[in-house]
Amino acid sequence: MLFGVELGIFIAVYSHFYVRKPLDKHVTKLMDGLYLNRYKQAVLGFLVSFLFLFLIVTLKYAFVVASFKPSYK
Repeated sequence: MLFGVELGIFIAVYSHFYVRKPLDKHVTKLMDGLYLNRYKQAVLGFLVSFLFLFLIVTLKYAFVVASFKPSYK
């Protein structure tokens, strides 16, 4: 439990002093729409990749379920 408390305090202090200002600047730029096209392209690319990989995994699963024959000894 003590390690969890120490880790939580470390993360809070680190985030406050080192992450807050760059994150605030980044969020302000996002809200102003400076990176809108880049993020749309990144999200679209991720979505297409995810759906493609999900389709492949689903088809592999269906093929294995259809062709699997356990051998009983």
